Amino acid sequence: MFVIQHQPHGSLAHFRGKLVRRLAHDGSTFSGVGASGKPGAVQFEIDQDNSEHAEAVRLDEPRYWAFRLQERLKDTARIWTTEVGIAERSPREVVFGCRLICSQRGNVEPVPRSIPTFVRGIVYTQDAYLDGRYIGSEPWIVDAQEDVDELIKFLGAAHRNHPVVVFSLPEGSSDVEQTAIRVRPFFRRTVGFVHTVVLTSAAAFRLSDEIGREFSVYRQAIRTYNPGFDPRTHLPTDHPLATAPRIAEWGDGGDSDFTDFLVEQSLRITRPRDVLEKEQPSFQSVKRIAVHRARESVSAGGGGEADLLQLAEEELRAAKQEAETSLELALTADSRA
Repeated sequence: MFVIQHQPHGSLAHFRGKLVRRLAHDGSTFSGVGASGKPGAVQFEIDQDNSEHAEAVRLDEPRYWAFRLQERLKDTARIWTTEVGIAERSPREVVFGCRLICSQRGNVEPVPRSIPTFVRGIVYTQDAYLDGRYIGSEPWIVDAQEDVDELIKFLGAAHRNHPVVVFSLPEGSSDVEQTAIRVRPFFRRTVGFVHTVVLTSAAAFRLSDEIGREFSVYRQAIRTYNPGFDPRTHLPTDHPLATAPRIAEWGDGGDSDFTDFLVEQSLRITRPRDVLEKEQPSFQSVKRIAVHRARESVSAGGGGEADLLQLAEEELRAAKQEAETSLELALTADSRA
């Protein structure tokens, strides 16, 4: 979940339009979609030949828009569900969250963790901030003393909820291309969830002086600093380190093998599911609230029994789907543990 700043006035509607166009560009079908003007309404629902199902709902207070796309791709044993939530924090700022779920039938190999392509497109083209830090389209280069000070402060920040993966350079080097594995492929595959840092040799010495060699990273090693970093109370193993020799020996596929492993580990969800649910409610939770508010609005306006009955049925259906989705998430999480 990250923040998009400097949107035109009416940030929610503006960014929502951008997002739908980007999703459509990435191959999903949204033609002929109409939006309802009812408060808290289900804005649209599409079922494309039983292989693609899309829904969107909105809430007027707080101003929130939720979207869900379910796709059955070439492998019919898997269903991909993408959920998106956008909350308006101010007239020129929105909070964006995305959840990708792969449901599987039968005894099939787990799918590697990944971030949807459209998320990268949003980060590259918008003023996006993760944990209060600007993301941009390039890794964060740490070289000077002030850069090191900023990195140390960020590593220990209470508001940081995402991993910081630091790639160090050979001793004496400031060439950002001399990392143990290529940084940019990793950055592209994790952008929006992971902070990717390249640490020069001079900066590595400064970092070691400040936090101790046991917590530092140098000589082409790669270290993942998990949230809540505190060298006074943590063990070095709380923040995994891969040395250059270990990386070089990893698998037979060269860079790609260790990159795949590092991406998989970096995208692990480390916070409790109930905390994540509060930050980005599931689509079914938002839909249930939207349908409930729509029923209250119709009832207060003297709506007919048929309309009220239809909305009540929708509310029950949304609650049932929410329970099924929660169970599905739990089963998926258990199978990946």
